[in-house]
Amino acid sequence: MWTISYWVQVCHLRPLKKNWLDAEESLGELTQSKQRTDDTRGLIKQVYGALVCISWASKVKGFSASITTDHQATYLTKNWFSDEHENQMLYLLQKEVSRTRGGDGIEVCDTFFTTRLLDIQKQANGPDHYANSANYTWLREKGQELATGVLDMLVTIANIGETHWVALILDFKSSNILYGDSMGGTIDEDVETALTWWIHHHTGKYFTKSYFPITCQRDGYSCGILAWNALAVFLLPEMHSLVDAGKVGDERLRMFLRVADHHNSKVCLFYNCQEHVTNLD
Repeated sequence: MWTISYWVQVCHLRPLKKNWLDAEESLGELTQSKQRTDDTRGLIKQVYGALVCISWASKVKGFSASITTDHQATYLTKNWFSDEHENQMLYLLQKEVSRTRGGDGIEVCDTFFTTRLLDIQKQANGPDHYANSANYTWLREKGQELATGVLDMLVTIANIGETHWVALILDFKSSNILYGDSMGGTIDEDVETALTWWIHHHTGKYFTKSYFPITCQRDGYSCGILAWNALAVFLLPEMHSLVDAGKVGDERLRMFLRVADHHNSKVCLFYNCQEHVTNLD
């Protein structure tokens, strides 16, 4: 009977291994690319060093989503980012804002913020249901905090049509919605409607709309990293600058290193705690 268990494990591990092989192939292509710079070479060397410390079939530590470590391989390829990747980056941005600005009344929300608002708008009795449903308690609390000045700003990344990522900033101090689209588009109509309804529900106001700087993408897959970069520059201009469109690959490598460092720090903490418990025993 052990053979059944064995092949079940093999079937589970094969797609995980393929993700890492794709990442290795992408790193090889980047190493041989004529566009590589000294910075790129240095980043690749750091990435290989980080990979030594990452199990390719375990769970990612330090983030809310329970996903396998092969998701980190995506940062090393030209594949499109999923919600999990965007939320990892947003979590790290919130940590950075809290560390450097003490929070400063800024709430960095995951991508499901706009997803939930859009879902409410799609429901026939959505706005009425919102006021009482336990499913929306967090949204109501956050709206109240922003409306009363406990928080001043909410920033997030939103998915448009399941094909594109854009950056959003809701500035409650200046009553303004800022929108950053690496494709240069105007604010999505459904997103605008959902945000306008939610803001008015909690404040009774209608915010103005404007755009903030973001790098224009030259490909079909960089919107996710560029949306994050635009938010980082807006919130922490002394620490970040807009990415050169021709060096997006380097920024993906840097993001992999940030995520890997956070994951590895939690893994080390876990094993140190385990060792401490063992010693006590």
